[in-house]
Amino acid sequence: MTVPPVVAGRSPEDLGRTDALVAAAVAATGLAFYLRTLAPDLLYGDSAELQTLSYTLGSTHPTGYPAALLLGRLIGFLPSGSPAWRVSLLSALCGATALAAVYLLARHVTSSRVAGAVGCLALGVTQSFWSQAVIAEVYAPAAAVAAVALLLLVRWHERPEQRLRCLFWAALLVGLGLGVHASVWLLAPAGAVFVAVTLAAGRSGRAAWGRALRAALGGGMLGLLLYLGAYAWVDHNDPLTSNFRVVLEPSRTLYNLTPTRFDSLPERIWLQLSAVQWRDAVGRGAGDSLGAEAARLLHRVVTTDFGVAALLLAVLGAVVMVRTRVGPAVLLGVLFLVAIGARLGFRVSDSYGALLAAYLPVAVAVAAGLGAAASAAGRLARAGNGAGRAAGGLVLLLGAVAIVAPHAATRWQALRTGSPAFVEDRYAFPVDAPGEPRRVAETYLADLPSDAVLLLSWKCLYSVAYVAHVERRQDDILLFEAMPRTAATARFKRGLAGGTRAAVAESLVEEVVRLVGEGRPAYADADYPGLERAFRLEPTASGLRSLVLAPRPGPE
Repeated sequence: MTVPPVVAGRSPEDLGRTDALVAAAVAATGLAFYLRTLAPDLLYGDSAELQTLSYTLGSTHPTGYPAALLLGRLIGFLPSGSPAWRVSLLSALCGATALAAVYLLARHVTSSRVAGAVGCLALGVTQSFWSQAVIAEVYAPAAAVAAVALLLLVRWHERPEQRLRCLFWAALLVGLGLGVHASVWLLAPAGAVFVAVTLAAGRSGRAAWGRALRAALGGGMLGLLLYLGAYAWVDHNDPLTSNFRVVLEPSRTLYNLTPTRFDSLPERIWLQLSAVQWRDAVGRGAGDSLGAEAARLLHRVVTTDFGVAALLLAVLGAVVMVRTRVGPAVLLGVLFLVAIGARLGFRVSDSYGALLAAYLPVAVAVAAGLGAAASAAGRLARAGNGAGRAAGGLVLLLGAVAIVAPHAATRWQALRTGSPAFVEDRYAFPVDAPGEPRRVAETYLADLPSDAVLLLSWKCLYSVAYVAHVERRQDDILLFEAMPRTAATARFKRGLAGGTRAAVAESLVEEVVRLVGEGRPAYADADYPGLERAFRLEPTASGLRSLVLAPRPGPE
């Protein structure tokens, strides 16, 4: 099959040992930066959940992330650092892998290796990317999977008939990617359009279409089967720290769920994929207007992450790719639009890590734009090859400086001190007090009975679970999230009035009453509304409140 030059990628001869070495250097540099500023130990919130469940192997909050957990468990065998630190290390390794894949992807749209490396630099120093590469989270692994899948798709695009394996493996990564993070699935519509454009532009016959579709569907289905297998394994394990046993089952009345809704594997998978806790955060009904959310997003992209110079180069690069590399331009353009649309449709303040799927195309476009600007400067010099190369080199240097300048001071300070103080969202990683999550957990667990029941906030819940279940093997301690997320609790935690009054779920109160009735001591870390229905709360030296069964009022 012949592909017209307008959609052809770079020839395979253009990518060889030198590019492999540059990609390795890019990855090594990124890894060095992220290791220097990596979270040193236990974290809070979702990060602590991943640090815990990577070892106890149970379902996380939606959408479960079984593949990410298994990767975390695998890296947990390394004989270095604390078990919690090793799970954060996975993010650093995946961040570096994503940068290497972005460099190789950029080389398919620009002849300049320097421009490709600068595109990676533009991505790697953004606050959103860096902050996710130094904590235990799923966004850096998802970015690595997505970047490698994009690279495989573009490699297939160069020689569609000879490289069907690239298409197969790209589809497999997308299918399996649901077990890393749902943002990987944003590649599915972009990849489908890309495959169709490639085959149509090459005037492929029915047989070629069939071979490509079989490769894509076969890889995607195998990836989904691997995801389901990983999920079944983790779900079957179902430890006391599983999100089902900590959140959904005990607080099921918040979501109008009956105990039978947790009986079968398909039902549990659906509960994860449908994300019952987060349905109010999807669509226009989630709070502010779409325009306000778009304005906040644009402000973050321009002022916090890329900066004006990088975005101008990205716009130039997008134009250049549309004119010279239509196939990759379609793939990256559709992915960017789908990812931005998905982020605008999901209104949660701490979900900026999901932007990384949109940032991958931006980084490639930056490289294409800078490479095109350098080539244009070389042609305009008109003073011989030496002057042309000098002019092009000057443009590359100025472009790199313009991209780094807005971030230089804060990133250098982070590397000098080993602390990423520029990170704004410190909910999971309290940069100024990195030992705080462990201190809080150990304080709560000090002198605690071995069969205690704990009702905790999401922030410190899994920090305590990690110390108790992973490090101390206190497997009899039960932990429950006191007030899981609903529309009402989200408003309550933000200090907003209106709507249904937030309170501890009736089913959770009943469960704790039963456990206390069996002789187990129970504690809470706050006076949560709804507990007064059954308990009297008494303060303890650790800061917890002891839950004492209140006498039920007798008949009048």
